[in-house]
Amino acid sequence: MDSQQHSQAQGLMEYAMIIIIVAVLIIVLVYVLGGSIGDLYSTIIETV
Repeated sequence: MDSQQHSQAQGLMEYAMIIIIVAVLIIVLVYVLGGSIGDLYSTIIETV
């Protein structure tokens, strides 16, 4: 593999890692805050 192919592969891996980290963070936030977000949504719906 030449230098340019190696650089492109490294760039793709970096983008993949960023996407995976963001996805995991979103999943954790939804898991942790899911109940309170649901309660807030229910409260808003009840008042309308």
